[in-house]
Amino acid sequence: MTQLTEPTVQNQEDWKGVGFNNRRITYYNSPSATTIYKGQNDGIFLFDSAAGIVYTLPSPTIGHEFTFIVTVTATTNFHKVITNSASVFIVGLMYGVATDNSNTSVAYVANGTTHIAVKQNGTTTGGYIGDQYTLKCVSSTLWAVQGTMLQTGSTATPFSTS
Repeated sequence: MTQLTEPTVQNQEDWKGVGFNNRRITYYNSPSATTIYKGQNDGIFLFDSAAGIVYTLPSPTIGHEFTFIVTVTATTNFHKVITNSASVFIVGLMYGVATDNSNTSVAYVANGTTHIAVKQNGTTTGGYIGDQYTLKCVSSTLWAVQGTMLQTGSTATPFSTS
C-alpha cells in the first residue's frame, strides 16, 4: 500500500458555506490502495478512478475526521474505506437513493460491532459520482459514519465485515 504524502491544497475561501464547516480543504488523490496517516486529519479523499480505490483509516484518534467523495463512478473493483484493524468498527448511517424510476430512499445502518468497511461497487451499494460520506473517530475502537449515496438495481448496504 502507498501512503499519501503530498496533498493538493484548495483555498478555504472558495469553499465557505459549502457544507464543510469552513475548514481548510485539502484534497488527496490516491493510487489504488492507500493508507491514510493521522496528519491528514480533516482531509477530503477522492475516489477518482473507475478501477476502484481502497483507503485504510489510521489507528483511531478521537476527534479525527476524514471525508470521502466519489468523483468517478466505480466500474471495476470497489471504492472502499476500511478500518486499520478487525477490532475497530464503524457505526452510523448512510442514506441511499435509487436512481431508477422509483427514486426510493433507504437508510443503511453500520452496527458498530461487526462492520469494518464501507464498500461500494458502483451499482447496488453506491459508488457513484457525487456520493460522499464522513468518518469521525469517537472512541479508541469506533468510527462514526454519516453520508449519502446513489444506487441502482436491487439496492444493498454498503457496510461490510471485510
